[in-house]
Amino acid sequence: MHTILIVMMILGGCEGDGRLDLADFPVFLACATGPEQPLMDPQCQCADLDGDGDSDLFDLGLFQLRFEEENPCGRVSGSCLTSRVTPGCSDAACCADVCAADPFCCNGAWDAPCVKTALVVCGVPLVPSNNRCQTPTVVTDGTTAFSNIYATTDGPIFECTRFPRPGIEIYADIWFTYTAVRTGLAIVSLCGSEYDTTLAIYNGSACPTQPQQAVWCSDDDCRDLESRIVVPVVQGQSYLIRVGGYDGDRGRGTLSIRCTADGSNADVCGPGSGDCDLPHRTPGCADVEGCEQQCDEDPSCCDVTWHGGCAGGLRCCVYYQRDHGLFTECLQDTCPRQSGGGSLLNSFPVASCAECYR
Repeated sequence: MHTILIVMMILGGCEGDGRLDLADFPVFLACATGPEQPLMDPQCQCADLDGDGDSDLFDLGLFQLRFEEENPCGRVSGSCLTSRVTPGCSDAACCADVCAADPFCCNGAWDAPCVKTALVVCGVPLVPSNNRCQTPTVVTDGTTAFSNIYATTDGPIFECTRFPRPGIEIYADIWFTYTAVRTGLAIVSLCGSEYDTTLAIYNGSACPTQPQQAVWCSDDDCRDLESRIVVPVVQGQSYLIRVGGYDGDRGRGTLSIRCTADGSNADVCGPGSGDCDLPHRTPGCADVEGCEQQCDEDPSCCDVTWHGGCAGGLRCCVYYQRDHGLFTECLQDTCPRQSGGGSLLNSFPVASCAECYR
């Protein structure tokens, strides 16, 4: 039995994709010879799962067992509308339809393109609840995870002409509403997000109809491609926050807000904020001088989390195009970004590699 299992692991599918699935079944049946009838066609070796030189009912039984083991549709946990690094999803019918259109979803990873295909072939809409300006998500000081992967463009298309970043266009936008807890400067940050973000802020709660209504906007104001704004606010005043992507770019991200008297990092750099030499989930660290210097270089260290890059031991999640064989990788000591024509999609710093494979 041990030999049989080894043979089953070595032999791939009849179509050469390394898997036994329904596409292999017609070939398997055509190659069946019966007990002790040798397989004459070399192309039929895939039908000899027990390695005895023929293809009979015992091989058919092994085919069924292996098919059930390898078929990820309906046998794994996870919604068909949630991306992950493992293939398949729990809805067998939807999964089968998606994999028929895109086999990678069942033999590679159930990634964002698989989710998008599921939305089409399974007829299930999935857009953020704050996709429209009329239904913004209420946020307060702190951090809020978000995704604009399935967002449409709701607000006016414009090139931001206000300081500090002219020429910004916002697409695939989602909306938040924030009420200032004090009069001072609010730090509104998308630092650490995994895609090329854009950001605009409007006074009040009325949805904008004209481009010039934005009071502040930002494109690449973190260390890399994310957005960050320090804007004057008045206690009790409401503000609309519009989060989108440059040239329609999409992905996951983190919105962080801190309202301070002077826009400094004094609230997170100081005693009680964590060891500067160790990554931790809260922003900032105990050494004021070192913390402020690091946050000047990388604002995400004081806006989002004191990740490995802040502590001197960087861990970075990197997302690749599927045809390069790597979906997610965790790198150390570097956090590369997308280059023209390359396979790299995006990357972002994390406290530990475990966060790359959630």
